Amino acid sequence: MDALFEILGGIFGELYIDMVMTLIPSKKIKKRTEVFLTVLCCTVFLATFLVIAIGAYAIVDPESADDKRNGIIMLSVGISVVVLHIVMYAVNSIAKKRRIRKLKSVIGQTVHVTVDRKLGTAHPKHPNMIYEVNYGYIAGILGGDGEEQDAYVLGVDEPIDEFDGVVIAVIHRLNDNENKWVVAPHNAKIGVRTIRKKTYFTERYFNSEIIKR
Repeated sequence: MDALFEILGGIFGELYIDMVMTLIPSKKIKKRTEVFLTVLCCTVFLATFLVIAIGAYAIVDPESADDKRNGIIMLSVGISVVVLHIVMYAVNSIAKKRRIRKLKSVIGQTVHVTVDRKLGTAHPKHPNMIYEVNYGYIAGILGGDGEEQDAYVLGVDEPIDEFDGVVIAVIHRLNDNENKWVVAPHNAKIGVRTIRKKTYFTERYFNSEIIKR
């Protein structure tokens, strides 16, 4: 029974949380919303389970024909809701796996980055934003916005004009049409936590996930 609760809880919870989180740019609002959605999804799950239980009881031990009919209706509605969520969950999971597989396909590629925003310089439109890493683009490869693919350069602690390295991760923005590649020296060991910390100065304005092998 505990396993069933866990599975159905995931079906009700992860689907909606994953869908809604893509629309929320603020980390603060995102955290509060995630808590609210978790509580809401648990409530929906319990309500649906209760409907199924009451419907099943009314069918097994009916006091009248009307009770049996109402029980069948409640049981049918409850089961239909669960089946619908299972289908939606499966579709969402398949789409998510395909998206991640596609994003991972660029990881490991050797690329040349032209740095147009050096470490320590200010953003051209937002002077209060200082680049904490070298940032540039990869000529010849188009990003989701139709411009050349943007890339963060990690593992280099001084301003540079250009850099040859390997793509170690992709920052997939859920509420934007472009992703950012993370490029580092060959054999560099840079984890997800470090990537998140180093790129926080700009990525904090977006809801994103870091895809890494």
